[in-house]
Amino acid sequence: MEGKSREVGLHYETGRFSADELPICEYCKHLTKMGGIDEYYTGWKCKAFPEGIPSEITMGYWSHETHVEGDQGFVYQSGIFEDTRGKYKKCWDGSIEEI
Repeated sequence: MEGKSREVGLHYETGRFSADELPICEYCKHLTKMGGIDEYYTGWKCKAFPEGIPSEITMGYWSHETHVEGDQGFVYQSGIFEDTRGKYKKCWDGSIEEI
């Protein structure tokens, strides 16, 4: 498997930097372990999926904004981030919301 490189780019609306090649899981406050950036994003773990986040979620095929089977009652919740312009969170759809 050929690995993906981490690409960091500017968010088109806010001008904030964000990682485009990583799963949105990177921004979730329930994330416990970042995994690989291989073809299927293997090894990613969180409170919802302590044995490993399904690739359907890390690859963006399934939304985890609402409960899915086996998620221990946890869903995606963005952590709060801060930069020189203030606080924000990254939404599941990739948009950035000012706090």
